[in-house]
Amino acid sequence: MAKYYLPSLILLGLLSVFPMTAFAAWDTVQFLQDTNVYLSTPNVTSTVSAGSKVESMSVGTNSFSVTGAYVNANTWSSITFTSAQRPIFNNSLGLSTSCGSGSSSLTITWAATTPATVTVSIGGICATAGGVAPGGGAGGYAAGGGGGGAAPVTPTVPTTTSGEVTATASAGGKTSLTTTEGAKATVELPANAVTANTTVKITSVPTGNVVIAYPTPTGISIVSSFNLTATAAGAAVTSFAQPVTLTFTYTDAQVAGLNETSLKIYRWDGTQWVALPSTVNIATNTITATTTAFSYFAIMGQAGVTMTVEQLKAEIARITTLILQLQAELAKLTGAVQPFTTDLYYGIRENSEVKRLQEFLISNGYLTAGFNTGNYLSLTVEAVKAYQTAKGITPVAGYFGPKTRAAVNAELGVSQ
Repeated sequence: MAKYYLPSLILLGLLSVFPMTAFAAWDTVQFLQDTNVYLSTPNVTSTVSAGSKVESMSVGTNSFSVTGAYVNANTWSSITFTSAQRPIFNNSLGLSTSCGSGSSSLTITWAATTPATVTVSIGGICATAGGVAPGGGAGGYAAGGGGGGAAPVTPTVPTTTSGEVTATASAGGKTSLTTTEGAKATVELPANAVTANTTVKITSVPTGNVVIAYPTPTGISIVSSFNLTATAAGAAVTSFAQPVTLTFTYTDAQVAGLNETSLKIYRWDGTQWVALPSTVNIATNTITATTTAFSYFAIMGQAGVTMTVEQLKAEIARITTLILQLQAELAKLTGAVQPFTTDLYYGIRENSEVKRLQEFLISNGYLTAGFNTGNYLSLTVEAVKAYQTAKGITPVAGYFGPKTRAAVNAELGVSQ
């Protein structure tokens, strides 16, 4: 079963971000930070830029499907993909890919005439820097710059599972190493990370040896550690022109007693351990980061409380409901409760009275926590119906009219 390790002390902090990221106005999904998206075919990692908004997004093995949304008056959603591997982003709109010297990117902005769902796949590598690659149809291959030339050829990426690979300038390289404990380290160099054939090697390092030689920060425990080296023509390669992706896999036994959400990949910089911005996938027991220099790397984490995904969701919902109940009681005590005076119904959006009604329904168990969006849509209709049924109000139509309003006002202790 997938799991979270989460100290109970930070649950209240999560409430300010967790529910609202997926239930913003007009039901859009907003990426609050840069988010990596991986396509296993053809092994490309793209980053969705922070601030991108869509209605929904699904990721397959070789393509993305993104559905746009109308956000508010005269504003439509937009999403930007960027990749240091400089792929050409084929798409069903035929939009062009911007090819830079260090990355390529594609921005999709919806308008009234744009198809709701756009499919994006990878169509080779940008042939030149600073240009624009024409956009091909989904699943097709984008033409090379200018004049409809031949499709660019994607060089084969050298790939091994022995912990050692010779990366090339044109294709990069990938290797992985699995330890006897079941941990795994994968190193992936993109194209143009090195300028010549470079031998990359992964060596597993016993945790005890690492702790003795390189003391860890107070309160931090090492899960596993690896030494990464690179040489070209017999000389050590100390840095890379493109970010190198590190993916470490750990076992449940290795993180027993640790807060899994606190896990990070650390790099020894010669004097201290430096935490890299890391992405943890608790469902697959993997953690990913990027680096432009090799050294000793370790997964480290802090002690914490174990909770399953279902338990975490239930606890967040419970605390959210409790907060709304306490806010309602406080409003009664301070005389701040205002009566409902207007009819509310399906289709009203971005309305403060709808949001206040939703908070009442949440605090009384008729609506799921997090749906106080101000939009009177199907979930709110069903919640009002449930309230009407419980109070014997007819007809049970999901319409917040005089009868239902009077019942709610009575519970709030106010008169219209």
